[in-house]
Parts: sequence; structure tokens; C-alpha cells
Amino acid sequence: MFCHASETFQMGLDALSPLGEGRWLLCGWVMHPRGAEARLQFHGADGRALPLLYEGRHRRPDVAAGAPGAVGLYGFHIVFAAGEEGRGALSLRAEAGGQELRARLGDPAIGDDLSRLLAARPWARTMALLADARRAGPLLAPLLAGGATPGGALAGWISALPPAGPEAAPLGPAAALALAASPAGDLGLALRPAAGRGPLRAETLRLEALARAPEGGLSALPLAEWRLESVGEALLGWGRVERPPGTALDLVLQAELGAEELWARSRAPARDLVALFDGLAAAALGPEPGPEARAALRRALGRLLARREAAACTALQAGLGAAGPAGGRPLLLLGGVEEELGLRLIEAAVPSLADAAPPLLLFGPAAGLAQLALEERGIEARAGEEAERALEEAGARPVRALSLRELAEAMIEERLDEALHGGAPGLPARDVLLLHRLAGPGPDPAATLARRAGREALPHTPACPDAAPPLAAHLEALWRALPARHSSGRPAHG
Repeated sequence: MFCHASETFQMGLDALSPLGEGRWLLCGWVMHPRGAEARLQFHGADGRALPLLYEGRHRRPDVAAGAPGAVGLYGFHIVFAAGEEGRGALSLRAEAGGQELRARLGDPAIGDDLSRLLAARPWARTMALLADARRAGPLLAPLLAGGATPGGALAGWISALPPAGPEAAPLGPAAALALAASPAGDLGLALRPAAGRGPLRAETLRLEALARAPEGGLSALPLAEWRLESVGEALLGWGRVERPPGTALDLVLQAELGAEELWARSRAPARDLVALFDGLAAAALGPEPGPEARAALRRALGRLLARREAAACTALQAGLGAAGPAGGRPLLLLGGVEEELGLRLIEAAVPSLADAAPPLLLFGPAAGLAQLALEERGIEARAGEEAERALEEAGARPVRALSLRELAEAMIEERLDEALHGGAPGLPARDVLLLHRLAGPGPDPAATLARRAGREALPHTPACPDAAPPLAAHLEALWRALPARHSSGRPAHG
């Protein structure tokens, strides 16, 4: 619907959609005389004023200014409350510079199908609506909640975006794009433009993060921090979010590469801290880098990790031990479960493992095979991501961890029962998980607990060896900052 008062005061209303609980979302644009702010007022039956609850503004380059240089112009997403009044009773009055515009919001020229609008309009405007959903919180939550229209309208648009993931791959005008997340809420980005696109500019990149609940609903999350660093013509980014428990992360990216736009979404599978930065560094650096590029990567990654250090130290110092001491029967965690040798060792230890408190937690490349072998013998076990979820659910239960090497040594020395069941109770599972996610040297919590005991645990970065030195320095700084009861009590590397 188009409303016209003069060459300098005009308005377009694209769609009006119900949000539930008497709230409405209005999408449109307004052009006003420069220096005279437009004032929008909503009314119900008999001219009753209705409260405006939220207004988000964005660019509308598709609208031609009637008097270039003499007007201001912006698009809007507005939420207002109308109680039980129906669409036909709603109206809008706009004033600017002594001029007035009126619109009946029940006019059929104003669309009522938000999903159709989102499918037809430029993606940049819908990205602005996603940003508004984050800022407006519960007011625009129905756009991401799933279910009947209008719920799920934004989720449908997100699903239509080109997919990306933590493994670097070409996409559109990008020679390599990687989007990744960690279980601790770290977000990572590496973006390297294709040849001839020129260096990227940080201000042309926008990233939105969403929590995805098991039932499919999404909620927009604020970035607690976000920082971008240049590595030659590429960009390397890190940020973090406070992710609600039991949710996964979706990331939505918009970037300008020269005259082209890049769009991507990622259902960001969780990667441990070292794997996350290793993969991002390799994607930003590219193949066959020279000495200058490698030095630039180390400096850029070091600066990002310095920002992460402050946030991680705060979280560790606040979280470790905050919920009280460990209690209950200890969980047994076996790390470093490799092919063949690890499986044979675990099978040989079955009589002793049967006495461990279930479930037995397994980590390593062959953890899934070991889980099957144990379950065939009636021993409850969890492997990989399932094992990590079991740690989340274990709360205050203490954790006793053994590497497969320690298991083998205990069997050779005939002290297996002591290794599995003796000694002091371990840390509560929640503290183990916090240490592992924020300061672990790899994907295996057993290696994290070995690092706590003072045994060397250097980060392994096969994709990008140049990532290892800054990551090692970062982890060392985190462990030095831990309270004495959680650190090794002596300097250690990694």
C-alpha cells in the first residue's frame, strides 16, 4: 500500500501480520523531509491510541527518493499492541514537517502473508528483521518459534539460505568459508575471498546466532563479544554467546565481497576449542602461504585468543566449584580409545569394568566401536557426543578418568581394580565439563584432566600448524589463572 502527501513525505506499507496476544507486526517504509522526524501513531476503534512496543529501522535502497538530498528514508519493522481489536479497526497516522498521512491497516492492499513477503523481498531486509527479532526478544519470538503462520516465518527463510559448515569450502564469491561453534558458546568465522575480489571489510559483515531447541524452535541470541581480524585479504572472527542448555546453534551470515553479496547459514556442529581455531586458521590462511601470511595469521589469532582469555578466565573462576562439592558414586571416563589396541584392552578389562557405576563414558576415534563391544557384554556405555551429554546430566557426580595408556599400565602391573575404583574422588562432572570446554587441549576430557594433574597436553593442530603456538600460549594462560585447587600446582605446557 502506497501513501503520498508530497514529494518529500510518503509511506509504503508492505505487510501487517498478527503475532498473538493482541500484538501486530507492521513492515514498511517512510520517506520524510530531512530534519523533520516522522512520528507514527497507531489507533484502534473510535480513535483510541495504541501503544507502539518496538520499532526497528533499516535501509531501503529499493525505494527511490522523490527529492534526493531533501529527504530521509528508512524501512521499519514495528510491533504495536491492539488488544482484542481486529485488523479492520486499526489505522495509522504519520506526521512530519507539518504534513500528515493516514492509512487504514485493514486495507486489502496491505499484505497479510508474512511468509510470502519474506520469500519475495531482498534477503538483506529479512536479515534486518532477524536482527530486530534479537533486539525485541519476546515481542518477535513468534517469528522463530515454529508451527503455524506467522510462527516459523523466519525459520523458513533461514533454511533456504546456502549451507556452510566448520569445514572450509568455497561458496559464491568466497574461496573459503568456515562457520563453527564450540559447546562453550564460542563462535568462529573464517572468510577468504576468491581471487580478484579484493580484501574484505569488517563493516560489511553481519552475523546472527540462534539457539535451536530439540523440538525445532529458534531463539535469537545476543553476541556477548564479536571481534574480526584481517589475515591478508581474509577475515578471521571470534565471538561468544550465552547458549541455553540443551540447545544447538544456528549461524546466519551476510557479507559483501566487492559488488557481490555472500549469504550462508550453518547448523554449526560443536567443535572443541582447539579443532575450532585450527580449522578457522587453515581456512583464513589458504594453501601454500608465505612467511608473511603465516606471521599475520599468528598475530591475528593471538589477538582473538587474548580477547577470549579474559572471558574464559572469568567464567572458569566464577563457575568452578560454585555449585558445591562432588557427591555420589563416581563416573568412569576412558579417553584415547583408539582402533584395535584400545578395543582389545577394553574387552580384556570387561570383568573389572562391569563393577563401574554406569554409564561408562568413552572418548576417542574408536569410542563408538568400544561402546558396542561393551553393550554386547551388558555394560551401559556412552560415546562421543552422547558421553558429553551424560557429563552434562551428571551434575555433582565425581568423575574418575583414565587414558587407555593408563588402563594398559594398570593391567600389566596387576592393579586394575585400584586404578578403576581407588584414590580420592574426582571433580564433579559439571566442573570437568567446564574445564574441558573452556580450557581443554583437545576433544577428549581425559586429556583435560591429565592437564589438570600436571601432565603435558599440547594442542594438536593438523590443519594449520601455525595455530599451535598461539593456542598453546592461550591454554597456558587459562591454566595459570585457575584457582590452586583446579590447576596442576606447577607450570605446565599446553
